[in-house]
Amino acid sequence: MVPASAVLQKPKFSQRS
Repeated sequence: MVPASAVLQKPKFSQRS
């Protein structure tokens, strides 16, 4: 899983990934 910082920057991508 991507780091929390990436999730904050791209929440949409985090859900898809």
